[in-house]
Amino acid sequence: MELRSSPGCSDWLLHAAENPRPIRVAGTGNVALPERWRLLAPYRSRLIGLAVSRGARLDAEDVAQEALLRAAVSQVLDETRPWPYLAAIVTNLARDRYRRSTRDLTLHQHRGLVARDSSVEDDVAHRDDVVSALKALVDMVPMETVVMAWRRYADGATWHEVGREFGRSGSAVESQVRRAMLRVRRAHAHRRHR
Repeated sequence: MELRSSPGCSDWLLHAAENPRPIRVAGTGNVALPERWRLLAPYRSRLIGLAVSRGARLDAEDVAQEALLRAAVSQVLDETRPWPYLAAIVTNLARDRYRRSTRDLTLHQHRGLVARDSSVEDDVAHRDDVVSALKALVDMVPMETVVMAWRRYADGATWHEVGREFGRSGSAVESQVRRAMLRVRRAHAHRRHR
């Protein structure tokens, strides 16, 4: 079989397939690449078709090439039946690419989920929002809870640090502040709907 007829084979793969001395890759044991490439190269177009059918349409060639590379250096490949191993690799790679693209799409649609650098103006606006929410909280809850919330949200202390200051656990302080904020939100929503 002539490997040059397979589009996409890189020069080093051709060299590996045509080189008479075995090429050993670190960590692959006694796998000789030229023999492996002669064995695996005929499956390339079939792997591309499988990748397309598994949803990796735009990345089908990359997925197929990755599967061939992994199989070529694998110590567990059954050389009498390489197709099941190759098909499993392509299926897993296509699934992984689908998950990544779905995650990226979700993060793109919900940009608030992605951490981003904020400008000074954003920080000031956020702090102003926190201060106005805390002022509303002052009128409805005990002063101790207001101070806890202020330390956490305005000063940026962790729940554990705030809890240590008040002689309680961080989760107890967090629960107390969240319950108070829930009361404030409910009261605010009730006033808004009047």
